[in-house]
Amino acid sequence: MGGSARVLLSLDVAATISGYPKPVPVTLVDLSATGCRITARSVLLVGATLEFRLQLSKSADVIARAKVLRCVPTGSGGVLEYGLEFAPFSPGDLQALRTYIEDESSKSQREKSAARIEVEFPAECSLPGEKNPIAAVVIDLGRGGLRFACERALSEGLTPTLRFALPGDTKPIVMRGRIVHKIHQFREYHHSVAFIDPNALDVERIERFMQRSM
Repeated sequence: MGGSARVLLSLDVAATISGYPKPVPVTLVDLSATGCRITARSVLLVGATLEFRLQLSKSADVIARAKVLRCVPTGSGGVLEYGLEFAPFSPGDLQALRTYIEDESSKSQREKSAARIEVEFPAECSLPGEKNPIAAVVIDLGRGGLRFACERALSEGLTPTLRFALPGDTKPIVMRGRIVHKIHQFREYHHSVAFIDPNALDVERIERFMQRSM
């Protein structure tokens, strides 16, 4: 099942399984065009076949037929996790499934990029054409941007370079961004910044910090 685009989800379906007299409730936890992972309380043998309906949209669904490749315990109240391999789909169903996976993956990435946590740590904000950086405080942070406060009002559209260290980490992160929104709050200005071409390793560091902070 490796090498295929995969999307994480949590989708309850009723599966018709060989050897079972009635449908068994299972939960899809990830999905690709070639297979999926499910969890269930029922014990399924490796090699067992099952069939379930995937509702891809209000007007489109496909019937998935699959074989159990492996089984592992989850350590959660007798729930087992199974790796499944799909039987070949018709060309139309395969394309519909791939489109669904791409759409869900894009939606997940957008939600991930938009997620923010409240923080408070210092940063330096360097502006194009200016020698001395501005002292700022980062007040929220996400993988796609941040919001910082400073005493100076900066114009929307400016592309500052921000230098900061995450709490508990001494290695600085340097990010270039674009100011997309500004508001006046008491004696300071809050600026929302979208990162421009962020370094992937720095984004991973921000994601790990967010996970620890949630």
